[in-house]
Amino acid sequence: MTATAQADPTGRRTDAVGRGLTMPDSIPSRTVDQSFRPHAADYAAWRADKLRELEPTGGVPTIPLENPLQLKPEERHALLAEIAKRNFAFYEISGARDRDTPLDGSVLEAMCRQFGLAAPVNNPAADGFGLSRIEYVDGREGGTGPGNRARYIPYTNRRLNWHTDGYYNDELRKVRSFVLHCVQDAEHGGENVLMDPEILYILLRDEHPHLLQALCQEDAFSIPADRGDNGSGRMAFTGPVFSVDAETGALYTRFTQRRHHIHWLDDPDVAEAVKAVDRILQGPHPALVRRTLRPGQGVLCNNVLHCRSAFEDRQGGDHGRLLFRLRFNQRIGHAPEKSPGII
Repeated sequence: MTATAQADPTGRRTDAVGRGLTMPDSIPSRTVDQSFRPHAADYAAWRADKLRELEPTGGVPTIPLENPLQLKPEERHALLAEIAKRNFAFYEISGARDRDTPLDGSVLEAMCRQFGLAAPVNNPAADGFGLSRIEYVDGREGGTGPGNRARYIPYTNRRLNWHTDGYYNDELRKVRSFVLHCVQDAEHGGENVLMDPEILYILLRDEHPHLLQALCQEDAFSIPADRGDNGSGRMAFTGPVFSVDAETGALYTRFTQRRHHIHWLDDPDVAEAVKAVDRILQGPHPALVRRTLRPGQGVLCNNVLHCRSAFEDRQGGDHGRLLFRLRFNQRIGHAPEKSPGII
């Protein structure tokens, strides 16, 4: 039975059994307000800290890394500090710019282990170790089964709309973090835009608190199963856009701008909330960070919102845009204390 969010007589947002809806704080020493009261001291402090990082002097830095197999303490600290600010960090590995001698997937996994990330979350388009090669494969792979990567938009050269990774995964395969590493860039295009989901939450709470509440309903959206001979075997999924992660106590966001094979809850507030999110993501806004990754560069993050522009590859089959991706079930860095009232 679905527990639908509602307001109690005091105006406090509750679920169907009367529990207060809880939003997370990304700072371990604070607990966020457990209702939607807009002036709670803890929430105000957390909000101020997040917004303070929106316009850093000199822009979002790229952290240079000398040896990904053994990060220097200052390199690791710099990455963690950036992730603590905006839930993502850019890096560049020295000497990893040549596709003829690319960074090996095992090296990338070893780098991630230094942040507590282990056992990558697999998917049908990944290899046996969970590594996905994000590249344009149309016309180079035959078949119609789940291993045919051309079925999926990331493996085309078309625009990839806003989403978080694994928004359709169940709790056991929840994607809390990922790394995206560029081996070869495109000749034209292929720009990524990233946004910290916590900023999206703040913007909605500031301007449209009732729409934010609509997206916290546990049946806010549904993704149908992808079964059958040609499917990935994925089960159907129904869940909220914003929730408190039961394991980490942090804000967890599931979102996609896909227009097909998705069902949003038949609720006028949900429909208006999706439009509000689309307007924010369209920009302009200082939280929208644009970056075209170059060979040797990458992003390490707590599964932030991101999209990709269309691109054109160089002539020749071995010179196309190629990125390595690993997804993980663990969150990077210190998470807040577990919240007692999970939505």
